[in-house]
Amino acid sequence: MSNTNVEAARRLHVIGAGLVGFIGVAHIAVVHVFGKPSDGERAVHELAEATPVRMFERGITRSVHDLDTGYSVAMGLLAAGFSATSIAAVRQDPALLGRRTPVSMASSATAVAMLVVAAKRFPEVPVGVIALGAACLGAAQLMSP
Repeated sequence: MSNTNVEAARRLHVIGAGLVGFIGVAHIAVVHVFGKPSDGERAVHELAEATPVRMFERGITRSVHDLDTGYSVAMGLLAAGFSATSIAAVRQDPALLGRRTPVSMASSATAVAMLVVAAKRFPEVPVGVIALGAACLGAAQLMSP
């Protein structure tokens, strides 16, 4: 395989992983940092804040709002962490992009799994960005030796 193909696969991988990570960072920024909830969302937040959930028998109690917010932020951080780790790995060792390498397969599988969840739960723009990221990761894997 020529160096041009290896470089193209690496770039596609970086772009694909970067798009998935961008969704995680954008989600945290838009929803949790700069977002202003609508009146309806505020009402739901107030109800969720007033609804306690006991975590374990005699365990800590958190509100439904705490749990939802925690899961939401954690998922955004995981997407960003996936992206950073995947990009750093292939920059350190481009051989990790091989068609059947664990890094390449895990990156593609993660993006496709995110796409399946996003298609059912997210607005159109993040679904499109994740789909593009998954396509780039898949193409990078197919272009690799």
